Amino acid sequence: MTSPARHEVNFPADHHQYWMIGTLPDDEEVLQPKGDNFCTLDISRKGRAGHVRTNTQYGDIRLVFEFHQQAPSVDTTGWREVVEGSMRLAGEIILDNPANEQESVPVPGEAAELSWWRVRVHVSMHTESEGLNPPGVEEMQETHLIQLWPSPKSRYMVVLDRPEAPELTEADECLAGSASIAFKEPSHSITLYLGDGAPQTTATGEVLGLSPDGRGARIATQGWGEKSLYGTVAAFTRALPSEARKWEIEAEFTLTGAGGQMWIVPDEDEEYADTVSLPDPGLGNKWHVIVYVRGRDPRSEDGEYYVTVWPEA
Repeated sequence: MTSPARHEVNFPADHHQYWMIGTLPDDEEVLQPKGDNFCTLDISRKGRAGHVRTNTQYGDIRLVFEFHQQAPSVDTTGWREVVEGSMRLAGEIILDNPANEQESVPVPGEAAELSWWRVRVHVSMHTESEGLNPPGVEEMQETHLIQLWPSPKSRYMVVLDRPEAPELTEADECLAGSASIAFKEPSHSITLYLGDGAPQTTATGEVLGLSPDGRGARIATQGWGEKSLYGTVAAFTRALPSEARKWEIEAEFTLTGAGGQMWIVPDEDEEYADTVSLPDPGLGNKWHVIVYVRGRDPRSEDGEYYVTVWPEA
């Protein structure tokens, strides 16, 4: 049996979607699908364009195209969703998204005219193998296996329904508290403090500056250049294990004050602040904090913070 022609590409989803468009090399007209329903694969009436709905809002989707001579056997093992539809293809498939990013995938055979192909889309979500996910950081990679073979037009079909997402257990919810903050441009600092009212912290020229009463800490966001910075999550665990090699320690310190909640403030702007509830106000008044960063590498578009905090004995 002849092995299928295989083509693999990372293509960014934008607003939970991307398009596959069948076209000829000299075709100036690009027909886009309606994209107005909740099907994973929504194909335009004439079959020239397929709208693919993604679980990932923004970011690369690993797309694996397999072009078969005839229908491959159905194997749903390890996939959370499998759907089929019919498209008209010739020459190449144009990948497109709302941000107008494009990539092309060659279609085997003669490109003289459009012909009907069956398209089977498999969807999976799995944890990235590189590094280790800290608690509260959802770091998932979405993969689509797209099998195609020549076949007369037939109806859309759902082969495998999407399973219900598992609910968080009480233990999961207690493990990590999320804080969603936004940095202004250019960003200058992130401040963490306990209790009511931000304590006075001064810019010292160092990465870390502590308030005189020990309730707060100011971490300078120096060294990020023009990079976009995002918020942080907090986990009530000790230091991240060494396997979490994507993260580096930016600052480590002790905050002193009554438990209850910890404030996280970007650029000393309370309007964009958020709070994380600490596990138990009765655990004491000294809290060990480690602030991690990742994404300082200029090849990465964004920067992130991650905080671990736990009561000191």
